[in-house]
Parts: sequence; structure tokens; C-alpha cells
Amino acid sequence: MKMKKLLFLILILATGYIFADEKIVVQPTETPITSPGYIPTQKEALQYRADKLYNEKKYNEALPLYLELIKTDNKNIKIWKQIGYCYYKLNNHNYAYNIFKKVLELDKNDKDAKDFMNFYNNLIEKKQKQSEKRTWFDPLWRSALIPGWGQVHNNQLVKGLLFGGAFITSVGITIYCVQDENTKYDRYLKTNENHELAFNKAQEAYNSALIWGVIASVVYAGNLVDAAINYNCEEARQTFLKFDKESIYLSYLIRW
Repeated sequence: MKMKKLLFLILILATGYIFADEKIVVQPTETPITSPGYIPTQKEALQYRADKLYNEKKYNEALPLYLELIKTDNKNIKIWKQIGYCYYKLNNHNYAYNIFKKVLELDKNDKDAKDFMNFYNNLIEKKQKQSEKRTWFDPLWRSALIPGWGQVHNNQLVKGLLFGGAFITSVGITIYCVQDENTKYDRYLKTNENHELAFNKAQEAYNSALIWGVIASVVYAGNLVDAAINYNCEEARQTFLKFDKESIYLSYLIRW
């Protein structure tokens, strides 16, 4: 688990990853009710039935049993969380949200509840941003000011980094070639011999500067067009819950 978390953080910082999972909840545990010769209490038998139904993905049947359990033990964080998971898997998101708020009231440091609350709040914020009206001019002026910024504004982070990196690289090489051409041309003017050779070297440096200048211009123009065209594209970064057997995972996806 520690290795998976570390990989997840590294991939985010590197921005070159496609998909990573972060487990945020635990599976319900079995009681010792099945042990030979063990006589369970009524509460243990009820929780065993609830966990069994949960493992069988019969959340609508498990939920009433968890609610019955919590009546006699309203400080039991595990049961509160199982109630929250059931509500979420039954698409009662507001109920799940309030249940996890209750968990945090009982234990403000509970990791499962904090992860769920953070995810839910981020999801609400993302939906609000999706409803905001977008115009092509917003990413256009950003890309005009800083190449790649418009793509980042469009939530196309990888593309923005590529445009920005390509522009900076081509401009840097262009500046170097211009300086090299000036140096070689001055050398050509001052030389007393091999004028043709000195002139050819200066001309080669000029041609290189011209080519890289054109490349920088093309990258800059392409950056502007791309930012304006994709002003209202589907968000490239999406966070969502993914279910795998009895576990819930927080998944993170970056698109081109």
C-alpha cells in the first residue's frame, strides 16, 4: 500500500502518467461467529449477517441491519462507515456525505472519512466549474501571454507542458543561433584570409537561426489555435470512485 501511494504521488508530479489507484476504504471484517464451538452474541450475529450481505453486494439488505446495530452502539465508527459505504453504493450520495461527517465528529482523524469528504468536496467543485460558461478568448489570451497556459486552462495539462516546453526550447535555440551568427559574421568581417569559409559559417548560423525561428513561430501559432479550438473541451482531469470487489478506490485520470 505504501508503495502504491508513493507511485501515485510520483506519477502526479511527473504528469506523464495515465492512471493510478488509491484505496480509500476497507472491507468489512468477518466476526468469529463461524469458529467451531463459538456461541455469538446477538449483536455479533447481526453484524455477521450485515457484513455477509455487504460482501455479496446486497447493500439494500445490509443497510437496515447496520442501522439496527448503530441504535445500540452509536459510537461505533466501523458501523457508521459501513452505513456510509452502503448509502454511497446505493447512490444516496447526500446521505453518505452526512454519515461521513458523523464519523469525523466521532474521530476527526479518521482517514477513510477524510478521504471520502475530500473526494466529495472536489467532485462538487468540479461540477460547479463544469457549469461555468467558457469562452474561446479566455484560453487564447493565456496562450498568447505564456504558450501552454491556455491548454492548462482547458485542463489539458500534458498538452500545455508540451507546447510550453517546445516553445521555450525553440526560442532558446533560436537565440543561441542568432548570437552564433553575429559572432561568426564579426569574425568574417575581421578576418584577413579564408573569407569564403568564414562567410559560409556565418551563413550556416543564419540559416539555423531562421529555421528555429520559424519553428518557434509555428509552435506559438499552433498553441494559440489549439487553445481557442478546445476552449470548451471535456475536462481532461477527472476524479471518480471505482469499485473493485468489496473495496472502493479513488481513481485519477489524465487525458491528452
